[in-house]
Amino acid sequence: VSYGIQLIPFTPIAESRDDPEWAAKVYPLYKKSCDAELDFCEDNGWTIIECGLYATVGYPKEALEQAQQIPEKVYLSDGGNGHSLTNTLWYISTRAQVTK
Repeated sequence: VSYGIQLIPFTPIAESRDDPEWAAKVYPLYKKSCDAELDFCEDNGWTIIECGLYATVGYPKEALEQAQQIPEKVYLSDGGNGHSLTNTLWYISTRAQVTK
């Protein structure tokens, strides 16, 4: 999750910040960290960031499903970093299409 701080916040400027090539290199490492420490990632809002990263690398449908499964309390916590479910869904839905 050490890269997570680089992905905050989900705003329109993120389009120029979150290069899909870079995200494709980071995502497997980020996912592996969160899979190993799921409670930590969820409690601290890092799963929200994981969803945005997942959409950036070309899996928006799966990212939308994942985001909707995150408990509401995570979005409302300090760990949610100010991200609402609505903002997260917007961010995921507006990622550029990636050719795989």
